[in-house]
Amino acid sequence: MDVCLGSLLAKGLTQQATGNTEAALTRVEAEHLVETLQPLSVEDVGGSKWQAQHQAISRLNVQAHYNARTHSDEFVVELLVSHDRVKTLVHDLLAIEAWRELVLPHLEKHIAQNVDSVSTYMLLYHECMVTNLLEITLFHSNVSEAIPEEHMLELADWVYRKVVYLNSKKAESFAEPKERSAADMMAMTELEELHERARELEFASAMGSLSVLRYLTEFFSSAPMGLLSRMVSSNDTLMALLPLLERPPWVRRRGGKTERWCVEGGMRWTAVEAADRLKLGQYDIQVWLAINNLSVDPRARAKYNLDNYRKERLLGLKRYLNELLFDQLPVLKDLQRVLDELGIGMTGADKDTTKQAGLILEQVPVVREYLVRGRNWKAVAAQQTKEQFARGNGVMDKARMEALSKLFDQMCDMEIGNDPGIAAAMAAVAAGASPETAAEAAAAAGQPASLALVVPGPICVECRRKVHDSGVFEPWCDFEFKVDASKAPDPVEVAGPVGSSGQAPKVVVHGLRYKLEAVDPTGNQPLPSSGKIVVKVQLPGPAPSDSLAIAEALLQLPEASLREEVSELPPIVWLTVGLLASDGIALQLKLRRADKAQQRDRISGVWYAYHPCGGALTVKRADERVTGQGVHAAAKSLITPMKKSGLHQNMNIEEVPRGNIEDKAEMLQGLPVGVTTAFVAGPIAGSMSEPTTSATIEVDLNLPD
Repeated sequence: MDVCLGSLLAKGLTQQATGNTEAALTRVEAEHLVETLQPLSVEDVGGSKWQAQHQAISRLNVQAHYNARTHSDEFVVELLVSHDRVKTLVHDLLAIEAWRELVLPHLEKHIAQNVDSVSTYMLLYHECMVTNLLEITLFHSNVSEAIPEEHMLELADWVYRKVVYLNSKKAESFAEPKERSAADMMAMTELEELHERARELEFASAMGSLSVLRYLTEFFSSAPMGLLSRMVSSNDTLMALLPLLERPPWVRRRGGKTERWCVEGGMRWTAVEAADRLKLGQYDIQVWLAINNLSVDPRARAKYNLDNYRKERLLGLKRYLNELLFDQLPVLKDLQRVLDELGIGMTGADKDTTKQAGLILEQVPVVREYLVRGRNWKAVAAQQTKEQFARGNGVMDKARMEALSKLFDQMCDMEIGNDPGIAAAMAAVAAGASPETAAEAAAAAGQPASLALVVPGPICVECRRKVHDSGVFEPWCDFEFKVDASKAPDPVEVAGPVGSSGQAPKVVVHGLRYKLEAVDPTGNQPLPSSGKIVVKVQLPGPAPSDSLAIAEALLQLPEASLREEVSELPPIVWLTVGLLASDGIALQLKLRRADKAQQRDRISGVWYAYHPCGGALTVKRADERVTGQGVHAAAKSLITPMKKSGLHQNMNIEEVPRGNIEDKAEMLQGLPVGVTTAFVAGPIAGSMSEPTTSATIEVDLNLPD
């Protein structure tokens, strides 16, 4: 897996450093992936064919969004249309929906206990991912002509089911969950965590369906005739959308603040600033545009049976229409005109035509019926328990891990490619240049000097053993780490209040996280279980930020009184040293437990079991080190969506301010189902006034090391 990661990153960095803007996934590779897509049954979910198709759709989805974001050739959408695979995506969407609703309830206990967290997340996330790819595909109007009528009708029914869900108590309960203490969250069972993750991803899929719905309403002129009848007459989509304006499930109140659901940078609730409360959010816009299309389009109005109830409901929209709304969505002025006509008795539809519309034969969707008809779902679940989700098959094998790694490498490749300074600097480091030369290369690539990439020098670590409770320490061991030049750094962002009261405005600190070169744990002395650790790093950069950064922390590692008890300690321990906000650096040191301890404390008699073997170093951005502070929370985020993924939450320690147990519990809630994680203490960054004392973080992962 490391070979795949290194080769793909090197490929992307080389292309960007040489001015080649070719995407990470070439057209030929994308065409091969598109050709492999095929309709699969509900029984196939979780199997080898389904896993391969999931990975193919994942890579195509990432590439399609990259092409759209960079305004480059959108060859993924073109290939899906030319190879007639859009209908395959719709079929796949219906299959995973049917599996989640009809099979998962019979399998959930078995999956929670026997399937690894990443595989479980992939199963639940698949519907969101296909929805995401359909969103960007249906943005192009010509796609409507490439979808057969039966699949178009199925898509109309699917979005209607999602809108009904958003109006239900189920969606409301997700947006307004019961308050849980940290102890409650730590005590959650594997099945409860599975339910929590399933609820979150079902909500996310429904939110993505609003974009699909809006695009469908724009296809009335080019789509098959049955689509209009299905959305207007059979499903009454317009009436289903109106409650979403009155009580949007993507908006909630927490602690006196308004929060909105967003997917940028990870599926989460974000606080809305007071100045932005009247601004339309992403999902508000989609609902308004869909309502506008269904109400203003003459074909839709002619099909719609407008009785007194529906008329009153539509006229209720007038209370939302004002100049502030028109400034954000000028197209809604047409909706205001239609409502004014409706108020004086003009419907815009010929009554005879409306009456005759019910006599026209319409096509009935058959794809979902074919997928679910005549199935014994308990028998299907029992069969999948023995095959796809058998105990031996529930652990991710090497091939699947490498495939998933390729996807994250592709995302990392694209993100790094957008920053010529990072690409130039890392290419210089890989070629053997000094950190100072690499920083100059970043500036020469178009980055302002103050924003030049900081490539740290050797990381010197000094360990001292505690010999007396009064605070007396003696030197114990020293060791040195180097940055892995073959790996590109990951952007990180840490937000926290200025001061200990927590009432001051939040400040955002930006930095870059570098992976360290792995070292042989047996080649170093074990760290003392009680003591002190000091980290010194030379940080090059534009004057006056070129300086020696020092951070220190108190050590308190797990210990064993007897040598035989060492095997009962956690196999991996992460130690965090330093606060990014105040120290400018934060070292995340990976410690591995020795199979057989060799050294013990001569005073207390406990055995030292943990040896350093790798880790990561986060460095504060150069311009923020110059000013000695962060930037306001409104600054552009450097966090990539990749960093919020389930796999990376397993592989990296996230930033949690020390002493805030609620934040730690909230982060645990965001981890994939089945991950066992115990946070003892130890922040990577916190508030500006926080002391630079840190402790250990223990992590026991369910993934291959």
